[in-house]
Amino acid sequence: MHPTGSTHFLAPAAPETRRTTVIRVRNAVIVRNCASSSGKSAICVELQRLLLRPFLAFAVDTLVATLPPASPTREPRIVVGSDGVMAVDECFRQLEHAWYQGLAAIACDGVVVIIDEVFLGGRESQDRLRFALAGLQVVGGRAL
Repeated sequence: MHPTGSTHFLAPAAPETRRTTVIRVRNAVIVRNCASSSGKSAICVELQRLLLRPFLAFAVDTLVATLPPASPTREPRIVVGSDGVMAVDECFRQLEHAWYQGLAAIACDGVVVIIDEVFLGGRESQDRLRFALAGLQVVGGRAL
């Protein structure tokens, strides 16, 4: 819990009303879970433009881009099968866990965080993030 108590930020109401709604939350995390290339990142940029209180946006693409590359001595961390199914190794899971813990730590320090995620593993993927965000106020991410 952040020592200063509640955080305040403005969230836009439905576009047709053109009003804003004040949401009072502690340790806010906004989770956007949609398919790849569905506009999540554009929504994050628009939220950063509209909301009164600044927040940090983090996309799963950043985690993937920072993974060590495969090499002759190291297997790839993520493999896409010919059927389109993605498989990850144990090292990826460890790095993902650290990533989620880092995002939760930022939120615990009073910064509003938006997570742009793609839950390819369904419920198991959601559970991993839910575990990391335990005790934080999560907005969005219907399945969380």
